[in-house]
This record gives sequence, structure tokens and C-alpha cells, in this order.
Amino acid sequence: MRRLFVAIFMALGLLCLHGFDVRAQGARESVVWTPGNPSPVGNYTDAFAKQVMSVPVGEQDVYMTYFLLAPQKPWPEGVKFPLILLMHGAGGWAQGGYYLLDQNVRLEYPAFVVVPALPRGVPWAQPGGMRPGYALPAAVSLIQKISRVYPVDTSRLYAVGCSMGGIGAYGAARYYPDVFAAAVPVAGAWNPKEGKAMTGIPVAAFHGAKDRSISPASSKETISAIRAAGGQATYTEFSGMGHECDSALVYTDALWQWLFQQQKN
Repeated sequence: MRRLFVAIFMALGLLCLHGFDVRAQGARESVVWTPGNPSPVGNYTDAFAKQVMSVPVGEQDVYMTYFLLAPQKPWPEGVKFPLILLMHGAGGWAQGGYYLLDQNVRLEYPAFVVVPALPRGVPWAQPGGMRPGYALPAAVSLIQKISRVYPVDTSRLYAVGCSMGGIGAYGAARYYPDVFAAAVPVAGAWNPKEGKAMTGIPVAAFHGAKDRSISPASSKETISAIRAAGGQATYTEFSGMGHECDSALVYTDALWQWLFQQQKN
């Protein structure tokens, strides 16, 4: 199992310099992240508003490109909406966005959807501690900044991702339980030994039994460890599914109903 973790995180987490533009600005360094995939939601990307925002991460200011889907207007006076941080895989695809664009979903569950676009080779997070070069701190700074601009209900921030993005969703549960209300890792992986530190928010994990890219064993054991430590976590495995981030088996009304019910006290 240890070799499995090493293979997964080496394959998905190798950090490279491609996609970075580093500029000095006074005492702080400015880093421009060039998206590895300029269309993370495929043919549906144009439905999202492309924006760039500077967010502080440690001693740097990171200019991050992201794609924003807002609830349909008009917005009722005083109403605040939940927000989904949708994290793409290593190839830059955030297929969950296909389903969040569905008109019925948008009407039934109005929410902001934020899809950051990372440079190639930049991981969201990994077990063992948050290190420089991981993107999750920048993404958290991003949605916190967005929440100050738009009517966002900060008690209902959700982390959703598949493959490398699924690792990011586990990372949200591990490192940012004070920020997120729930996490949905799809075809992701984590170290079950950290399960005791992941009980702060509900986690709903999904995986294909025939996944040859990331073994379902990691997700299954991580969810078991979270539950054994007293956390609220569920694991759903689909017998005929492989490494499929666009599967309709995952993005169902039952998932959205569960997710949007989660709220921090």
C-alpha cells in the first residue's frame, strides 16, 4: 500500500516550472499562474466567466485564473448562496462542471461555482503537510476573496474534485475543516493514517472499482479510518466504473441534495 501512495502522489504531484511567470513587486514576489488547460470545462467553459485574481500565499502574490459560474439572477435581497470549489484533475479537466450547468440543478440548487485553472504539474495538496507549491492554499484564499465580493454563504463552502482534484478534496477535509462544510472526492486518494485528522467535516467519496489510474483501495481505507475516528464519511464504489471523472453515476440529484444540506455551525 505504501508503494501505491508513492506512485500516486509522484505521478500527480510532480511540480514543474512550466506555466509560471515570476515577477518582483517591492518586498513581495508576484507569480502569474498560466493555466495548463484554458478550457477546464470543455465545450461548456464559455458558460463560465473567466477572471484573474491576485491572492496572497505566504510571501507571494499569486495571479490565479479561474472560471466563475454565478447563480441565475435576479438575486433576492439579502440572500446568500453556497459556493463550490471545483478542482480539476491533472489534465486540467473539471467534468463536474458539466452537471452543475444543468438547468434543473441551477434552479434547484443555486450556487456559485469556482473552477481555478492551474499550471501543468501543480498539485492541489498531498498528505504529510501543506508545502510551498501546492495550490490549495491559493484556492482557499481565492474563494475567501470571492466571498467578500459576492453574496456567498461562507457557512456553505464545498470542495469537490476528481482524480488530482479528488486528492484536493481530501486535502480540503484534512487541512481546511474550518473553511469548508463538506468535501466530495471522486477517484481520489489519501493516506488512511491521517484519517484521525479528517473528522472535522462530512466527506462523501466515490470511486470506480475498475479504476486502474488510482486504486479505490486508498479511498476505501481513508473513509474507513475517518469513520473509525468518529467522523462522518461515506464511500460509494461503482462496480463497472473505471477512472471516469465525467460519470453520471456520481453527479446525481442525491449527491446535490446531500451536499447542499451541509452547513457549518
